[in-house]
Amino acid sequence: MTNRKSIVFVWSVWAIMTSAALGLVVTYGPEVPFNDEFDSTVPHFTGEWKLNSRTIFRHNVNHCIAVPRLILVGLGHATDYDIRSGMYFNVLALSALSVLLIMTAKYVRGRVCWTDSIFPALFLNWGHYKTLLWSIQMTVGIIPVFSCIVLAMIVKRRMRPTYTEILVAGLCLLALPISQAAGVVTAPPLALWLFATGVCYWKSGAATQRPIAATVFALSAAVVVVAFLAYQPPLDYLPPAPWSRYVVWNSIQLLSMSFGKVGAYPDMRVTIATAGLLVMSVTLLLQVWRRQPEERLRAWGLLLFLGASAALALGIAWARPREVMSDRYPILVAPIVCGVYFTWLLYGKLISRTSVCAIVCVAVFWFVPARTVRGFHWARDRAAKAAAFERDVLAGVPIKEIVSQHRYIYPQAERMEYMLRTMHDSKLGIFRYLNTKDSESPANDAPLETPGD
Repeated sequence: MTNRKSIVFVWSVWAIMTSAALGLVVTYGPEVPFNDEFDSTVPHFTGEWKLNSRTIFRHNVNHCIAVPRLILVGLGHATDYDIRSGMYFNVLALSALSVLLIMTAKYVRGRVCWTDSIFPALFLNWGHYKTLLWSIQMTVGIIPVFSCIVLAMIVKRRMRPTYTEILVAGLCLLALPISQAAGVVTAPPLALWLFATGVCYWKSGAATQRPIAATVFALSAAVVVVAFLAYQPPLDYLPPAPWSRYVVWNSIQLLSMSFGKVGAYPDMRVTIATAGLLVMSVTLLLQVWRRQPEERLRAWGLLLFLGASAALALGIAWARPREVMSDRYPILVAPIVCGVYFTWLLYGKLISRTSVCAIVCVAVFWFVPARTVRGFHWARDRAAKAAAFERDVLAGVPIKEIVSQHRYIYPQAERMEYMLRTMHDSKLGIFRYLNTKDSESPANDAPLETPGD
């Protein structure tokens, strides 16, 4: 394929995937908050929680979600509490990430190749329906955005990155642990790459480079400290032994789900192929480390990036053994596909580079139709449930009856009723039309714990 055709193909795929993801939100995006949103963002709009350091850094279950919470609260105030604003942000953030990775591949190769279309197909397909159609899942969708920005900084430079690139990478690494628990796992390994860049600056011997090295060392230490402070172990159940065969196998299955799956579980052939591809990639990077000293920093960064993604998969399989095959998680481990792609793009020989990049790209596209169908059915079902809820609200159905009929929105009836009442009193969206007069006001309903009051 000629360079002109490759450019047209790649950017056409990006435009189609972005438009399709936006269309999914426009058509099926519910205007009703769901589950975790009642516990993390809604109290900020009802006035129950003041916006301060205690509420911003308040854990949602075992996740510190300060960065997504700030974004969602800001979007809510800017859009008069349009719950879909977070969904649009998720789509646009993943679309911008795809652009960044396409441009990074072009920078490395010197031109655009048709296989670069892997990035929009990987991040914007409807298989990520929960991230695209659930605003609070910004906590999940923002993790690959931050980690892949760091990946772009790693890939662009053979030697040490520029000071600006270091600052960008450092800020992304600092944001990871306070965006979701997955960031607690991925940030410290990548901080080792940042520390290695500081060592390179320090060893340069120039006096002007020492302040830069000191800044990098401080950033690296800060990332580890923030990750430590943000960590909160799950307390609801005891996971299995961390090195049992089930955990390791489930983590490999989860990594293979970054390409896609058709049924409830990924195909065993895809799982085995994914494991083999990772072993080949790590072997290639180790060979580069040994034979090409000038490439060691970049190879080290890619090794750490693949290791961080693998550690994340292990962590999910260990801490969430009953949910490891959930469709929420493939987007968290999708960056490992990008790491493999850039590994072979940089260091594969002509035939292997072309073959592996093409195989990985085709594998991602192979699952797009099945993932699209799966996402469509979930989106349609979710939209139907939200529409039924909205009809009952607008029809004046009493609040207690709404709570009993729509328990899928929030599992705890008393708290759900309390939150609906506060949303009605705050005149948020359609909740201003909620019928609260046909039922007694629950005097004993306790609000959510309000930090900082």
